[in-house]
Amino acid sequence: MDDTVIFVICAIIAGIIYFVPTIIATRRDHSNMVAIFLLNLLLGWSFLGWLAALIWSVSRTNPKDKAPAPTKAEAVVRCPYCAENIQALAIKCKHCGSNLSRTPQNQPGEANG
Repeated sequence: MDDTVIFVICAIIAGIIYFVPTIIATRRDHSNMVAIFLLNLLLGWSFLGWLAALIWSVSRTNPKDKAPAPTKAEAVVRCPYCAENIQALAIKCKHCGSNLSRTPQNQPGEANG
């Protein structure tokens, strides 16, 4: 093989290894993905910067960052007046301001539309 081809292959492999912390953060959908990328890019050339980015990328993300799954009380129905999505337990539409009565179409636990 030509020396240039070997150099290009080694450079690609080194680049992939260099950005392993960023790749891990991206795959895990880490809440601080951009900050990890910047740390990796700017300080990854030092072993300590790369190691810090790696540890940060595999650390547990804050569970508050992820939106919780909707519960039965947060079920969505359509407003009978403006057809916008509202919470099933709503007594007043946040879009059109109409007062809502407890009708069969907006009972909690049922999703209409």
